[in-house]
Parts: sequence; C-alpha cells; structure tokens
Amino acid sequence: MPYSNPFTPTFGTAPPVLAGRADVLGRVSMAMDSGPRHPDYTLVVTGRRGTGKTVLLDVIARSAGDKGWLVLQVAGSDRPDLAANVVQRAHELVRPASWTTPSLGFSADAPSSAGWMADKPIALPNAGDLRTVLTAMAEQASANGAGVLLTVDELQASTAGALRPLASVLQHVTRREERPLMFVGCGLPDVSRTLLSDPGMTFFHRCARAETSNLTDGQARFALSEPFTAAGIPIADAALDAGVTAAVGYPFMIQHIGYAAWERVADPDAAGVSTSGMAAAIDIANLAMTQQLVEPVWVGLSAKDREFALAIAALGGAAEVRDLAAHLGWSGNTVNAYRRRAIDAGIAIAVGRGRIQFAHQAFEHHARNEQALTKLDDGTTPHGGA
Repeated sequence: MPYSNPFTPTFGTAPPVLAGRADVLGRVSMAMDSGPRHPDYTLVVTGRRGTGKTVLLDVIARSAGDKGWLVLQVAGSDRPDLAANVVQRAHELVRPASWTTPSLGFSADAPSSAGWMADKPIALPNAGDLRTVLTAMAEQASANGAGVLLTVDELQASTAGALRPLASVLQHVTRREERPLMFVGCGLPDVSRTLLSDPGMTFFHRCARAETSNLTDGQARFALSEPFTAAGIPIADAALDAGVTAAVGYPFMIQHIGYAAWERVADPDAAGVSTSGMAAAIDIANLAMTQQLVEPVWVGLSAKDREFALAIAALGGAAEVRDLAAHLGWSGNTVNAYRRRAIDAGIAIAVGRGRIQFAHQAFEHHARNEQALTKLDDGTTPHGGA
C-alpha cells in the first residue's frame, strides 16, 4: 500500500474529505469578512453525536488562523470557571509569535500586511476580567486588520452559571460595541431547549443557528469513495452501496467503515475493496458505533427514556405516537415529550408527522439486546428463545 490510511475514526479529528458542510463554512467565512453586524458572527451549531461538530469547529478555527486571526478554543467541559479558562487561554496565546501575516480580515479598511506584525507583542492586562481581556484582544486585532475567534465546544457539558459571564461579555463587546470578537459554539440538540433557554442568557437565544445533520447518500458516497479514488484503489459499486447504506449518513460511521476497508486492501493480494471486504469493515464499524457512541448515550438515559426506547424496538424499530401510547399505556402528551427527548439524545429521528425511528441500526440492536436481558432478568424467555 503506497499510502497511509487517510480515514480518521476518532472523535474530533478532521477527515480526508469534509462532505456536506459547505453551507455552514460559507456562512462563517462570509461573517468573518463582513464583521460584527453579520448575523452569523455569533453562531451556535447543534447536532447529534457522531455528526462532526468538533471537526467543524476545528476547520473554522483553522480558517480564522489562515486569515491572521487570534483563535481561542475552549470546551464547556472546562468547568467550573469557563470565563477564567478563556482568560488563561488568551494569555497563553498572546505572544509575539502568535501573529502570522494576515490576509484581509473583517474590515475592508484594515491596513495591509506588514512584516513587523510577525514580531509585534500583543499587550494584555496582567490582571483583568473576561471583558477587559477580550476587549483588549479585539482592539489590537482590529488595528492589525484581523479579529478574534472564540469557539466553545460541548456547550451541553457546561452550566448556566458558567456560560452567563461569557454571554454577557459577547453581548457587550461583539454586539453593542461591534468589536471583531466572533463566537462559534456547538452542542447537542437539547441545548436549544435547556441550557440556552435560561432567562439569564438572552444573548444565546439571539445567536444564529446551524446544524450538523446526517449527510445525504450522495455526500456520504463521496466522503467514503474519494480517498480510495485519489489513491487509485478500485472499490466495487456494490461494496460502496453497502457502505453508504450502513453509514446512514453518520460521518463517524463513514470514517470507521473507510478506515477498516482501507486496512483490508493493505493486503498485497487485495485488488481493491470487494463486497466481502466492505461487509467485514461494516461489522467493525458497527461495533465501534455501539461501543463509542450508543453505549455512552444509553448510560445517560433515564429509566423512562430507556423504557421508551425499548417500546420503539418492540414495535419494530419505528412507530407512530399513537401506537407507542397504546404499547406503553402513556398519554399522547407524555409520548410526545419522550419522543422529543429521544430525538434530542440522538437515539431516534423523526420520520414524518408523529412517527419516530432509531437514528441508526446500532441503537436498535442495542435496545433489542437490552430488551432480551430484561426478559431474562424477569425469568421470561426472550424473543427467539425456545
């Protein structure tokens, strides 16, 4: 094999082909070039686990760095004091070597690139709160034809108390004072109705929104096949069809399937990706999906959330609200509430009005296994038993 494996089956690592994200990247690029009045200058990206939110943030950060911007990257899990972590990151970043020669940034009136900027220290107050530090950074970035990008990953892992100071500063510095301090955060879908709906954080309510939804079949096909094509490795049409079907549009699955399929064609006797080789790769990817994504999500579900998921499995993996209500003995309102919770948790997707199905076959398989274990614990025979 003349090339190393290009696929990246790890969370937060950029894939060889970033498919299906041109729209949001275009929005962010336009906002960077337009300035603080652009609606996407403060943006919250939501998406289920495994849909590439962290990868998207990293690509946006690299794009800002290429423009000569200062980039601050933190995570909502950096608790308990998110504001203090941002300040610390600012002091770590702001050194003479931090400046690269910038291209035109947010301002059309920005001065042209100058060689001395590469050696210019960025002065920050030795002691100062979040607003003082970010204002100083934004002022000096603006004077040098650039801006400051602040990204916060895993918003759902933070708390309202930790995010309120950040929301207040962004409201004042970015929106009211119109300084070049851009914000992009990402989190699971339920942050829109839980954390970000906190009455003390109206700033987040007004942020533009984007979503990392599942890829279309065409996008998934391109993301899976292009690395093989670029390396001159043939891939059978039937094998590619099977890989796309198994991925169900999950970038996480595409990378795992691609990685495992690539390892199989590393065999000198392999002429390319065969249907049998793809089937083996899909098995490996499904196991990774279960261990790394399904099981952690399942552990975080409440007992009633699990009961709801088991009901979907009992009804064939997809069901109408009325059928779930009859099966569970719940009211329609209760079923609708848990339908929304299942969608927010990423275990299920809406398929038409009042209908729901598992988001990926791995969730259905796991639910059926849990259902079988429950029956064994009850002393009854699981489905398929004698």
